Amino acid sequence: MHANSSLKGLVRLILAIVSLGLAAVLSGCKTEQPADAPTIIGSPPTDAYLGVEYYYNFGAYGGDTILDYSLSNAPSWLALEDTSNKARPGIIMRGVPGLSGGNRGFDDLGTTKNVTLLGTDAKHVGLSPFDIEVHENVVSMEADPYTEGTSAEPPGATRRTACDSPALDKKGSHTFTAETYNEDGSVKNPAKQFTKETVPVLVKVLLDKPSVTTLKIAFELNSEFDPAQCDDDQSPPHQRCTHSRKNRDQAIIGQDVVGLGTDSEAALPVPDYLTYQADENGYLTKGVVTMNPGITECYIRLEVVSDDVPEIAESFRINLTSVREGIASLGAGNTGIAQSLSINDNETEVSFETKDGAVRDVINAGEQRLYMAHLKGRQEPETTYKVRLARGDGSTARPGDDYVIEMHNPDTTGPEWVTTNELSFPEGVDDVEFRLSAPNGNVAPLDNDKVIVIAVDERFEDGRQYYAAPANGGLRVTINELVSDLQVGEASGFVPTDMLVGLNGQLVLTGIYTGPSGTYEPGDVLLEVYDRKGVLQQAGVVADAPGTLDSPPRIRYSERSVKEGKVTVIRHELGIVYGTRGSLTGATNAGGLDAVQVFMRFDPVQALYLPVWSLQSGTAGDDRPLAVALDRNGSLLVGGETTGAWPDNSQAGGIDSYVQRIDTTVVDNAETPSLAWTRQVGSALDEHVTAIESQNNAGLLIGSSAGSVNGEPQLGGTDYFYYNAFSADSAITVHQLGTSHNDELDAGLLDGTDIWLALGPDQYERKNVKNDDGTVSASLSSVTQNSPAASVVQYRSPAILDAALSLNDVDDTANDRFAGLVVFDSDIIAGGLTSGQFDPDASGSGVGTSPILARLTATSGADDVPDEVGATRLAPGVEAAWRAQPNVDNGALTALAQYRDDKIVSLIRLNRGSGDIWDLVLFSGSGRQLNPFTP
Repeated sequence: MHANSSLKGLVRLILAIVSLGLAAVLSGCKTEQPADAPTIIGSPPTDAYLGVEYYYNFGAYGGDTILDYSLSNAPSWLALEDTSNKARPGIIMRGVPGLSGGNRGFDDLGTTKNVTLLGTDAKHVGLSPFDIEVHENVVSMEADPYTEGTSAEPPGATRRTACDSPALDKKGSHTFTAETYNEDGSVKNPAKQFTKETVPVLVKVLLDKPSVTTLKIAFELNSEFDPAQCDDDQSPPHQRCTHSRKNRDQAIIGQDVVGLGTDSEAALPVPDYLTYQADENGYLTKGVVTMNPGITECYIRLEVVSDDVPEIAESFRINLTSVREGIASLGAGNTGIAQSLSINDNETEVSFETKDGAVRDVINAGEQRLYMAHLKGRQEPETTYKVRLARGDGSTARPGDDYVIEMHNPDTTGPEWVTTNELSFPEGVDDVEFRLSAPNGNVAPLDNDKVIVIAVDERFEDGRQYYAAPANGGLRVTINELVSDLQVGEASGFVPTDMLVGLNGQLVLTGIYTGPSGTYEPGDVLLEVYDRKGVLQQAGVVADAPGTLDSPPRIRYSERSVKEGKVTVIRHELGIVYGTRGSLTGATNAGGLDAVQVFMRFDPVQALYLPVWSLQSGTAGDDRPLAVALDRNGSLLVGGETTGAWPDNSQAGGIDSYVQRIDTTVVDNAETPSLAWTRQVGSALDEHVTAIESQNNAGLLIGSSAGSVNGEPQLGGTDYFYYNAFSADSAITVHQLGTSHNDELDAGLLDGTDIWLALGPDQYERKNVKNDDGTVSASLSSVTQNSPAASVVQYRSPAILDAALSLNDVDDTANDRFAGLVVFDSDIIAGGLTSGQFDPDASGSGVGTSPILARLTATSGADDVPDEVGATRLAPGVEAAWRAQPNVDNGALTALAQYRDDKIVSLIRLNRGSGDIWDLVLFSGSGRQLNPFTP
């Protein structure tokens, strides 16, 4: 065989074969069947890689004799070779781009077109043309984030093409020199030497294709750390340089991470394929990784230093800088590889909490209150850890003026408490008590309650040994300045019927005057506004139509952004509704009770809520507006009851529910009311309206009925229902819900897409049921108790039951009912009354009724799945975080609001023998009463 015939010789051979064939034809002496022309079997690979063997063992058939093969237009690195395989002797096509054919290296990259493999029997020729492209054999890296103190996991079962994993089962040790700092951040001299434990971690080095030669690849560790990048005009060396804002998230090579620790090799022997080299500081942070022929995965082992310095996540890089032996590309284009890595801190942490574990609290002006600092993850048990305290984000109170932080004095001969900005945790002590004092609530007054945020001074602690890092965002404590009793009503004067928190914590009430003629007339509907400290700021008549306690005033507040010219302003607005048997000036009573709607807006110049407009409307029957909301356009959404028929509506029977939207329009430069539409929905029996909410600019009405509302199936004696009214002609879908018992509705609330309802008198349970198809559905049931319980249920829009919970008194002998609901810091606060002991921790049940509160929080139990088809599992979906029962006789909570998720505001009616009075009483988020009742 002749494997390397020249192209010219091949051409002459072809011409000779053609000539012989032609001569045979002309002579007319050939009668045998001609042989098949030679055919090359298969297609050679079109891709090759630098340093990687290219190999193709082809075959052929046809021809009269054994074929000769040759290549034309082939790259210099590719050739035909004899095989010595006795089972299949022949020719192979083989080469190593970059190495064979002259060691041209990267010059062999690119595409060679029309490479031709020829086979001939000296008479016939078979051709197989193909293109071949030479690619880079690319090196890449992979690594997961590292955590101090946590060793890397082994890379798994060692594959034939992977290096053996380096030792990872032990910890190493590294000695280094680092700065320490004085109180002001200046550097102490000389620098201190530390020896710290290290943990081994891995960087994977990956090769696209197995090389035929050994690769030696150099690496080094780098970061963006620059000790000359200083804050606050400092000059290095200084804490504000080494740990400046630009350096805080940068690892220091040789201190935070090394290639091989100074004292590690005995515990972490270096594998043969790794060598480490020292940098300019003498730390082993550089080296070479060797990948033998056939290896496609190898490892660079690094060591993360486990220090006791609180740090944020720090970044660094490992660079592959050059291929010192062999041929491969460091990244596409052979421009080098820089793998970004990060080290997460695992340092000792501190959290701040109330004594009962909360992270929000309220402290009264003039009060001293105890809190806890909890240390966790102590790295060295025999060391004293410290925490430097600071004002956290959102803090508006000024230390020293508005509050003081104190800790127990370790010197027993001095005062028990001393002012401090640093807490210490001696050996064996992980819980430290500290005290906040709010000596003067009037220093540098603000429009809102001042906020203390106790946090960690991370900037001070940067680079300091044995200081604890923050485990949470800090402890938020609001300073409450309403610390005295606040009576806001009495039976023979102003009777408050609703309450809310307005602008800057204002306490806003509406109600009816029932006293003698004088400043006000009996039946006047009043608005009273107190500031957050309990000082009366505004009092006056809302509108000139008298009200009645049969249809008491209700109020709602909203804030919205509007454009006034080119300026965006925040408008603070009130909506008030009530029923009247009289009439507004210029209006006529339609018959019986009419509805009055009033729209008011806060005037920042006069610092008063001023009327924008008022409207009287009604049917020939009795119309009671019992709830109001404001949508994002400033329209009033009114929910009420009627015994008549509103225009374009018809009466279903008895008392119907209705929803109205009233817009504000501008006529002759004056804002006037415009009744956009009314929707009336009912049954043949009576409906009772409890609440209305704005949901996507629709009116979500919540009520109860003993009938079939809008044709929906009736479930029991009394059901509850809700529906959305979007416009004058939108379809009304009523969700009528409940159990087979009487479900008495006391309050309703919309929280996002969740609808919360306060019910009585039964005990309610939510259960998950596993269906035949494996799905799970929730069912609601109620059980009659010896005495009424206070219950809540929660539905997710449109009508998916998510939670149900009943809270009964200790002895199940009293009447427990919720009268109000409010959202508070993602939870629900429910309030009402009890005639027994509702709070198991209360000192007693008092005389008559007592106000009650409960904080309700969602639980994951709502997702519990029964084990078998048809089985049920109790899944309440909500639990009581706490219950509270203020120590007062003959009281009941009638309205609820909250201020900034910091404190709960309640309107409480008290019977004092000579008549009822009403107090505004504040509570913290943990149910602690903040101001007293009127004596």
